[in-house]
Amino acid sequence: MGSVDCIDKMCHIMDGNGNYYCINSSGQLVVAQSRETAGVFSCVDADKKIGGGRRDNFYAAVPIEDNDDIKGIDWSGLLKYFLYIVTNINRYQNELNAALSDIDMQLCDIMHYIELYDMDDDDSIRMVALLKECRQRRRDIKDEMLRLESFQKAVITGSSISGIKEGIKQIDRLSDRVYHPRKLQKLFEDCPEKTVRENLLWRAFDGSTCMDAEKDENECEAEFESGPDEDANYNAFQKYSVYKKLKQLRNRRKELHGGLEADIKT
Repeated sequence: MGSVDCIDKMCHIMDGNGNYYCINSSGQLVVAQSRETAGVFSCVDADKKIGGGRRDNFYAAVPIEDNDDIKGIDWSGLLKYFLYIVTNINRYQNELNAALSDIDMQLCDIMHYIELYDMDDDDSIRMVALLKECRQRRRDIKDEMLRLESFQKAVITGSSISGIKEGIKQIDRLSDRVYHPRKLQKLFEDCPEKTVRENLLWRAFDGSTCMDAEKDENECEAEFESGPDEDANYNAFQKYSVYKKLKQLRNRRKELHGGLEADIKT
């Protein structure tokens, strides 16, 4: 898009048909109902959301003209919304702390199960899946806590233009972090690309555990056959695809193991 100040210049994301886009609760780019409900992005963040390849030909980051979105603002309504955020932010922090404590207890249970009991291949695969689900939920809770902290510092504690810009930068940096191994550097050598996934923050408040995310084969297959038309079905489709792949790998390993035993006997 060219070198545009990622803070001072903000953008909408549009497609070739003139539709505006926003981010839904799962962090996905979706069509907004109107220009008024469209998402507002820094130009750098808009480029990241659009990505490259064919998507770059379909979407465009359109800079918002100066004062274009200021005229006609309901200032009273804006202040009421800000007051609502400020008065409820402590309660939201408490909910996030409780969710973090809950997921830590789930992780503790899984780690003790792994420590105390012998497991076969199926159990090991299941435990890895549960650990991944819990760790991803925990990451999304921690990220939300960091966003909340940045907002408080920028807007509530010391409200200033420079402080708000710094807060935006800190929040935007969360999507670009790289994990640096503390001890097992070799574990991360030649590792595959990071998992692209939905934000699991909403699961922190629905009373579910990481085990509730498990689905048996029949359930996944039923949702898989219904087609990935909706978000929920698409997630089921992803999980069932992974399940099928794991099952194929397990069967392949058993075949190879059986073949080796046959060769030894002969």
